Amino acid sequence: MSAPPPPPPPPVVSGGLIEDTSEPAAPSMEEKPASKPVEGAPPASGKVWERPWSIAEMKEGSRDWTLASDAGMLLFLKEFSQHIRTRTHEIEKQVDTLVDETKGTGTRMNNMINDFLILSNIQFVENRVFEENNEAEAENEEQKKEDEV
Repeated sequence: MSAPPPPPPPPVVSGGLIEDTSEPAAPSMEEKPASKPVEGAPPASGKVWERPWSIAEMKEGSRDWTLASDAGMLLFLKEFSQHIRTRTHEIEKQVDTLVDETKGTGTRMNNMINDFLILSNIQFVENRVFEENNEAEAENEEQKKEDEV
């Protein structure tokens, strides 16, 4: 961050009269920003500090920043903060829903595992592996042929 600008020089006294050598006064608070209206910005009705400024307005008015600019930026930041809070609350609800659905899915999966365990205790489940059996049978036949020869 850059340092603040230096203070204005003291007034010059000449012949008993004080001459003001400082820069001209900032524009009044009732004036609109010196720049032309920004596309997409709300109409500039009323005083500029009574409505939030857009980012483009803040960029354009950054050279001649006033108290009205601060007020407009404050309103922008308040709206932005409220939008972030609202969106965060919505995302929190979505995450809570996802957690609930995940827990429900885990419970259903554990129930299925228990059902399979109960089924395995009640009835025999035959596991067949055809490829291995065919290869084993082919090897057995080859060994029988070799033994016969």
